[in-house]
Amino acid sequence: CDIPPRLAYLPQVADAFDVDAVQLLRTSPDLVLTQTSPAKFEALTTIDPYVSVEQISLERLDDMLAAITRIGELTGKPEAAETLLATLTPAIAELQKTDPYADGTPPRVLFVNGTTSPSTMGRETFIDDLITLAGGYNVGRDILSQPWGQTHIDPIIKAQPDVIICYVENPADADWARGYWSRWKAMPASREGRVFVVPEAGW
Repeated sequence: CDIPPRLAYLPQVADAFDVDAVQLLRTSPDLVLTQTSPAKFEALTTIDPYVSVEQISLERLDDMLAAITRIGELTGKPEAAETLLATLTPAIAELQKTDPYADGTPPRVLFVNGTTSPSTMGRETFIDDLITLAGGYNVGRDILSQPWGQTHIDPIIKAQPDVIICYVENPADADWARGYWSRWKAMPASREGRVFVVPEAGW
């Protein structure tokens, strides 16, 4: 997540998988938002029963829109949530205007995170929703049987993506990633120059 500079002084109490309960308690929170089960925070709420824990689902595109509304309610800032949704709703509507290829078939799109050990997104994910919304077909559906996970080059070539979108955490890796995916000429995306890299700063 992008942390606003004015809040950069705040302590980090967790990462994507683990929470430092001691650090969290030191911040005296009123509200904890989590994608995992609220049961993970039972020790915290036992010590301080005034802390509220709210589970927020962020798996699908609709989940994210609902989460904005809910977080606005929980923080007493419903107007801020409405303002953000007012900017997102037209952007989503604009995506729906995207036309398929001239022959009417949707382009086969692959979203990957990384290069030599990439991960991708299958069905029932917000990436799958976005690709479908934009008029494409998410080939991650053909590669994975689960919503997300790691893969490798063989099933990716077999999926024959027309477009590759690669996410990299470090913007300095963008050119290398573009070159990596462009060299696999067995795929239409690589042969026809439709490899796009999205660095962390532009996501």
